[in-house]
Amino acid sequence: MDAIVLCGGRGTRLVSVVSDVPKPLAPVGGRPFLDYVLSYLSQSKLVSRVVLATGHLAAKVETHYGASFSDLSIAYSPEIEPLGTGGAVFQAMRRFDIAGPFFILNGDSFVDAELEALVELLDWRSSNLAMTLFRVDNAARFGTVACDGLRVTGFAEKTVRTEPGLINAGIYAATRDTFGEWNQVNGYVSLEHTVFPALVRRGAVAAIQSGRRFIDIGLPETYAAAETFFAGG
Repeated sequence: MDAIVLCGGRGTRLVSVVSDVPKPLAPVGGRPFLDYVLSYLSQSKLVSRVVLATGHLAAKVETHYGASFSDLSIAYSPEIEPLGTGGAVFQAMRRFDIAGPFFILNGDSFVDAELEALVELLDWRSSNLAMTLFRVDNAARFGTVACDGLRVTGFAEKTVRTEPGLINAGIYAATRDTFGEWNQVNGYVSLEHTVFPALVRRGAVAAIQSGRRFIDIGLPETYAAAETFFAGG
C-alpha cells in the first residue's frame, strides 16, 4: 500500500524552538520527528511506498531522506503554493496515480493506529473514509469528534473549556473514490474543514479509537515532551 504523509506546514508556533528545518524534521532524541512516523509505517509491513507531500523548506526534506527509508520507497510531491491538506493529498494522488486503499498521515503527529483495522473499516456499511480517534484529557485545542457506534456524526470546534474528548488523531485510510469530485481540484482545499464535514453529512466516515499512544509537536510544550514519549517505547 501507499501512504501520503503531509509535511508541508510552516510550523509557525514552533519558530521559537525550531526555525532552521521544517517541522517534520524537528529533532527528537537525535532523530527527525518524521523518522518515528516512517519507522512505524515500515514496521507495519503494510506500506511499501511513502509520498511526502512537502511545502515549507521542501528541499531539506528531500535532501535528508532521498529515495528510501528502511524498506520503504520514498517519493515527493512538493507544493509550489499552499494547497492545504486536501490539495496536497489530491496532488500526490494524481502525480503518483494512487488509487487505494492508501493511508494519509500528518507528518507532525504520531499515533499507534491499528492500520489493518483501519483498512477493514472502508468496507463497513459503504464507508468512504476511515479515521483513527484518540481520547485525551484536554481536547480544547483539538476540537472533538462525535460518533454513533463506528459512524462519525460530527465535529465540534476548538473551545476554551478544558474537557476530555475524542479527537481526530490524524491518520486515515481512503481510496481515490473517497474524494469524488474533489480529486480534480488543483487549488487550496482543507480536508478537516471542507472534505471531512461533507463526507460526514453523507454518513460516509467510520472511525476506530486507538487506546495506545498519541503525540503531536504543534506547540513548544508538546514538542518538548516528544523525546520522553518515544524513549518510553
